[in-house]
Amino acid sequence: MKNMHDIRTEYSSKPLIAEEMNTNPIIQFTSWLGEVELLGIQDFNAATLSTYDIHKKKVRSRIILIKEITKQGVIFFSNYDSDKGKEIWTHPQVAISIYWPTLFRQVRFEGVVTKTSEAISDTYFLSRPKESQISAIVSKQSSVVANKRILEERYQRFINDSSSISRPANWGGFELVADYWEFWQGRNHRLHDRVCYSKTENQTWTKTILEP
Repeated sequence: MKNMHDIRTEYSSKPLIAEEMNTNPIIQFTSWLGEVELLGIQDFNAATLSTYDIHKKKVRSRIILIKEITKQGVIFFSNYDSDKGKEIWTHPQVAISIYWPTLFRQVRFEGVVTKTSEAISDTYFLSRPKESQISAIVSKQSSVVANKRILEERYQRFINDSSSISRPANWGGFELVADYWEFWQGRNHRLHDRVCYSKTENQTWTKTILEP
């Protein structure tokens, strides 16, 4: 493998000017997402979710897919009994980061996660392909399984069943209500642009520039 010390990318891009950015970070995030979508980038809504395991005292991260943007943050879906679900229940303060290397852009945000309404969870669950619905039902996410065949047989038994499919109670939406956002734009010579938004006591946003 190539020596990673020698891997260099020059981040040549337009400057990120704080005064030209929207006063609302969620609107700014939506705008950036729209630009990435137009480029046809696969899984442009994929992001890293970091949670804290209070029992093992470890920070754990994994990729999720952001499925909705709300007035307060974002929504993603998961098995509530998974490791991430259990960690969220016991320590709801989490962080998300998303990076688009094509544009040399990164966004990260932090806040508290709450469970969405059952209506939101039902609507999204029923919009998924039947096969994905069944996978959510038969998978005991994060549990140990002796071999993959067991899971596949469980899936096959269910897909051959003609009974109606409904969302399991332990699967649904999480909403991250963000109180901090940071927008990063890669620039030449590692003099990157960083603009952050912090929530004030009166629930407005204050914008500041950070050194790279």
